[in-house]
Amino acid sequence: MFAEESLPLARWLALELAPTILGNKPATILCLRNYKFCNLLNLWHSYKTTLFKNTTLEYIVLRTTKDTEIILFYRRQLVKKCLRRRCCYEFLARRGYPVTQGITAVLQTLHRKFRHGCPHEIGIILGIPLKDVIGFMEIRCPLKITGQWKVYGCSENSLRLMRCYANDRLRMERLLPNLSSPYEVFTTRSIS
Repeated sequence: MFAEESLPLARWLALELAPTILGNKPATILCLRNYKFCNLLNLWHSYKTTLFKNTTLEYIVLRTTKDTEIILFYRRQLVKKCLRRRCCYEFLARRGYPVTQGITAVLQTLHRKFRHGCPHEIGIILGIPLKDVIGFMEIRCPLKITGQWKVYGCSENSLRLMRCYANDRLRMERLLPNLSSPYEVFTTRSIS
């Protein structure tokens, strides 16, 4: 049983992580801090261990400052699937990621690079199409659309993914009131 005070954190995470929880997005990056209306960072420090116990979600803290934490939440199998795609594998290898050593080594390299700023190749792990990551980095093709990310070149697949991620959030908004606790979304293997 979770403390009543932790429910705002659980609800917020459920909504923000919806595409990753529902299995359509390999990872989501969030910045946690304390706000006037809710001390998310304090709640995170108090409940992170129990919140993600027995779930398919994992996390890695990419950067910590005095009043914020930037955290990558991910599903290991979905990130592995990304890394198995030849184009992503080769792209990350060219950017200095030890893809032959597996997901843990890749995430450790991401963590190390994050100390100097947000590396653009994180988009691959976040489920952004490679063409858009490269387009953002090199800006050789024209910008087509700005949405959840900047879309370069053909926009059809990118827009489909954006709609999928937005629909996941809407699905989670409809699901949460029907649960006895928002914590259920973190432990349920298949949410219907």
